Order: sequence, then structure tokens, then C-alpha cells
Amino acid sequence: TNAVLYILDPKNGDLADLGTVMGNVYHTKEEMIDCVNAVYEGMVQRSEEMKRHPNYKTGENYAYLGLPPCFLIFDEYVAFFEMLGTKE
Repeated sequence: TNAVLYILDPKNGDLADLGTVMGNVYHTKEEMIDCVNAVYEGMVQRSEEMKRHPNYKTGENYAYLGLPPCFLIFDEYVAFFEMLGTKE
């Protein structure tokens, strides 16, 4: 598959260990913030590009247009929020 996968593990546990065999695995606060921002910006851009695609149809998704899926796996989401300060 051509899926794009991002894994965030703020507790640096088992999922963080996947970083030894694959890319896009993050566990530090700064890395995770950068990843979330990049994935969000990529999704907004992808949505705009999909709407300009000649085969675009309302209600269809990325697969209809032959695009690869993109997944963000966020383990221990609450632990991440505990890492953040009030300004973040």
C-alpha cells in the first residue's frame, strides 16, 4: 500500500519503538506539534487539490480519486495535552 502513516507516542512507549523500523514516529513535544501542524496543513492542501481534480465528486473521498490514505495515530492523547503549557 502507498499509505502515509504518522505515529505519535508522548509517553515514549511501545509505539515509539516503531521508529527503529519506520519513519514518521515521534515522541517529543516539539516533534509531535510539528507533525500535527504538518499533517493538518497537508490535509487542507490535499482537500483543495481534490476539489480541483477533474474527476472530483461531492461526497467521494481520496480513494475515488486514486490517492493514498493518510493516517495519524495518536497514542495517549491526554498525556500529550499534559505535556503542553497554557500558551500552547
